[in-house]
Amino acid sequence: MTRDDASLPRSLSPRDLVAPKLRPFGFPAGVIGRSLGVATFMTFMFMTSCAGDPTVPMLGIWFLVFFLFSIVILVGPSWVQAGRSFVALDEGGVRATTSGYSTYYPFELVGPGEMGISPAGIPCLILKDRTERPFLKIPLLNGDANEAARGFLAEYERRRVDRPDETPRSATVLERRGRPLKDWVAALASLGASASQVGYRAQGVDPAELEVLVMDRRYPAELRAAAAYTWLATKKPAARPAVQAMVTESAPPLVVLLVGLFNEGEGLVSTARYGEIERYLDNEDMAMPLVKA
Repeated sequence: MTRDDASLPRSLSPRDLVAPKLRPFGFPAGVIGRSLGVATFMTFMFMTSCAGDPTVPMLGIWFLVFFLFSIVILVGPSWVQAGRSFVALDEGGVRATTSGYSTYYPFELVGPGEMGISPAGIPCLILKDRTERPFLKIPLLNGDANEAARGFLAEYERRRVDRPDETPRSATVLERRGRPLKDWVAALASLGASASQVGYRAQGVDPAELEVLVMDRRYPAELRAAAAYTWLATKKPAARPAVQAMVTESAPPLVVLLVGLFNEGEGLVSTARYGEIERYLDNEDMAMPLVKA
């Protein structure tokens, strides 16, 4: 279930897709205060420079003009940014869209998040990478957005630090290691086919470990995707229903992609599900043909 409530309860399942409402427009108190200060200063300077000129309109009119001008200058860019921003948590990381550009950040590559204040006095949701450099900043323009962001941040931190204590031995042979997607998938298909004939352990893959990687969302998306594809390639009866069940709306984009690339029988990924994640994939990865349900 997609969560877009203003608050996010602690009872959320790790398999929920968390997409809070952060876009509602408004006028943060900090901006109002700064705008009043700017308007007062500009009105004072204008009236001082025009002292004695009978054609100058009343003080109140100029104050209102400068106040509205300050509001537009301080809040306008944040309105635009907030309207073009989207952020969501899935099982493996952060889906983010800002200024029309979409990116996926796996949990293993991100750092802490925080609530901050922009130079214009607007509260912001700030997410950082492992070097603590901000990679996402979304302005929060009213109280509902602030509340939603705080709930989102608590869930973000909970998922970010919830990593498994150990990595299965099979992970070594499943890693992508910088290979092009086509080569990686071919290697996984070969591994699965060979394992189904001579036994998993002879190939360095344990069937129990494949199932653990597939079903435990705490493992990196790359390993879960590789495990799902390899498990399907073994053609074991238990693999198909288990993998199909993992491809929910909260499955990481790479998991959805690799499951969709498996071409034995009918597709496991619907066109709608793929449409939800394709914007978060690399162009090279998107070029691979999917088998859609």
